[in-house]
Amino acid sequence: MTDDNLEPADIRRKMFAHYSTKRDLVKTPDAGQYPDEVLRPPFTSLFPQRVYRALLERGYHAQPHVEVGKRQLDIVVYGDSGAVAVVCDRHTGTSAENLQRETDALRELQRAGWPFHRITHSQFVLDRNAALAPLWRTLDQHGINPIRTSEA
Repeated sequence: MTDDNLEPADIRRKMFAHYSTKRDLVKTPDAGQYPDEVLRPPFTSLFPQRVYRALLERGYHAQPHVEVGKRQLDIVVYGDSGAVAVVCDRHTGTSAENLQRETDALRELQRAGWPFHRITHSQFVLDRNAALAPLWRTLDQHGINPIRTSEA
């Protein structure tokens, strides 16, 4: 299947375009640019910044704040076989309506074939390593491998 077979507004077409162009344009920054306690752009919260830093420390090629259709993904991790979206669930001050909208958006991504992994803030705060372990497995299951050896 190529994106030529899809309507311009189809989320799958946007995914194809994203996979084929975006990951080659962005150089992976050094994890040291994103300290644990100092918020850096483009992040608006330390939680997704810390998840992003953990990905960089393990050598993954990742990009924060990726727009796909009407949705902005917290982080997308790229590999030779595709990409996995990482959703950082904060649930702080989230209304039931916004939570439902978020769930619907994730279902749409899932129906379009976009793999994603959710990490909750509460789990991350309680035990960072335990919260990240399922993410490492998800990336491995989708053939997303680090691009360099971890120094950690």
